[in-house]
Amino acid sequence: MAYVDRGLGEYDRALALQRPTLEARLRLFGEAHERTRNVMTFHAMTLDQAGRTAEALPWAERVYEVERRTVGETAMDTLIDATNLAKYYYKLDRHREAVALMRRTLVGMEQAGVDDTTMAIAQFFLARPLWALGERAEAEQLIDQSIVTLRRTAGDESSWTRDAVEQRTQWHAPQIDASAAPP
Repeated sequence: MAYVDRGLGEYDRALALQRPTLEARLRLFGEAHERTRNVMTFHAMTLDQAGRTAEALPWAERVYEVERRTVGETAMDTLIDATNLAKYYYKLDRHREAVALMRRTLVGMEQAGVDDTTMAIAQFFLARPLWALGERAEAEQLIDQSIVTLRRTAGDESSWTRDAVEQRTQWHAPQIDASAAPP
């Protein structure tokens, strides 16, 4: 039910349903149990979608560390949760941490042989904090590669493709000084 509520934007209701499940799983199975890790990830994502990224961050950091310890650096769950964690770092203006984590994650993804779509999404998640840090050439190269791959693998109608294209467009949109008076 929490999944449905989250999908409908009913974040408070979803969180209210998630909390008892999360607490019970932690108490009964511990944080290393696969389903407990899934619930922690889901909880962090719901907090983030509710606009509470700062509250999501400790959960994302916790599940990432548990996964690194239990299933390894290059396990798909670890790589996906690393990408989520980097997204939260980016949203909280912790760009250097986001870049460092995404660089390690991309290496792990290459070692794990992930599919092209997943790699392109990870490139997108690295490009954004690079841009914020002023590393414009590398950010543009990564997002352009991401867009080409996403168009080929997911199509132009994919939300990932649209997000990457929109981000690229925003980077080059003319900046208007709202404080300047019209002539």
